[in-house]
Amino acid sequence: MASTIRTSSTRQPGELDPGFGVNGVVVPILRTGRVSGIAWDEGERRLTYVAWQGDEFRLYRTLMDGATDTTFGENGAGYVVGNFRGQENSRPTKLLLQRDGKSVVVGDLRTSFFEGLPAVARFERNGDPDSSFGVGGKVVLDVIPSDGLRLGYPSGALQRDGKVLVSLHYTRPDRENVDFRNIPTLQSSKGLLVRLNQDGTLDGSFGENGVITIDHPSWENNQLRCVVVQRDDKIVVGGIVQRTEDGTSYDRMLLVRFTPEGAHDLTFGEAGYVLFGDKGASYALNQVIQDEDGKLVCSGRIFREGAAGGLLMRFDINGGPDSAFHGGLPVIVSPPSQPWGGLWEAAGLQPDGKIVAAGRNVPQGGSTKIFFGRLHPDGTLDKDIGGTGFILGPDGQCWGLVIQDAARRIVVAGAWEGSAAVFGFQA
Repeated sequence: MASTIRTSSTRQPGELDPGFGVNGVVVPILRTGRVSGIAWDEGERRLTYVAWQGDEFRLYRTLMDGATDTTFGENGAGYVVGNFRGQENSRPTKLLLQRDGKSVVVGDLRTSFFEGLPAVARFERNGDPDSSFGVGGKVVLDVIPSDGLRLGYPSGALQRDGKVLVSLHYTRPDRENVDFRNIPTLQSSKGLLVRLNQDGTLDGSFGENGVITIDHPSWENNQLRCVVVQRDDKIVVGGIVQRTEDGTSYDRMLLVRFTPEGAHDLTFGEAGYVLFGDKGASYALNQVIQDEDGKLVCSGRIFREGAAGGLLMRFDINGGPDSAFHGGLPVIVSPPSQPWGGLWEAAGLQPDGKIVAAGRNVPQGGSTKIFFGRLHPDGTLDKDIGGTGFILGPDGQCWGLVIQDAARRIVVAGAWEGSAAVFGFQA
């Protein structure tokens, strides 16, 4: 079922594309939820996305224009219903598409409001569970220490050899100190990087029994948000770290690199870490992608003096600020007429090298809207988008994006009026 949103009949870059779905929007099943992962196969011209709806998830596949792919799912439904274990609450957070067309759903099994375990499910090209992966196509990763709570959103990436990487973080609770809801005070967080073999088993050749712990020696609360595999098969994880000084908490963007064998790569950044930020603001990194030269494009947000701004910054392959992009400094953009600003949740690269970013505003009593922008490869704003390089779009939220080169379209995964939705914007 698709719902209608009014859009202009003249398609300008950044506007909803009426050739996608119904007036630029696909609402697959009108039910509370969100689309939290999306993937595009340019060769097959198929769009796959996963939505968290209720205590389960649905994996959808459509044609390029958002129409149902009748070769996917039971009786050509175009979707399948999935979970990570039985009838337990299964939250998808990332979707990966293998070269053979199989879909990998990364997420977590929610055992309580705060507690959970990372999990992965894999599906065949037609939507059937992949019986060669885990048990019935599912793996629940029991990698959280007994004194830890799983709080962050797991992310993931695929290696060229078909192995699956999962990044996440957990927090240790102080069970001696609880609030009125009997919820414990939280202490410092640590990051985990997990690698699975093609069959879903932990890769014993990686880290300690398939798991690496990320814990910066000088910063607390190592919270991982993303992972990417470089062209030489080295692995970069990204997120934030925190530290409290004189009663004030500071957040920094974090990048860490590992060799294909799982060793901490000390040639990356400073002693294997890249930290970026200053005491006057709070920084967060939400996604890292690679451009054609292998440089690392980071999207996230900065919070300063009561307002947030979408942040984009590019680093060279070894973690140094790229002087060819905005002089090696971040580009910070806030949506118009939004006193509390906005942030970027996702980024993508067009074939011409332009960088697309999407996220949301931080509403001040009003509705949440999609915040959308585009930059040239040198970091200057592309004023073909709204005359400024960025626009505040329709009501909705963003959790990911892909570029459909053949259709000159940018597809954003998220939610609209509380329902899972996918938006198509003119590129």
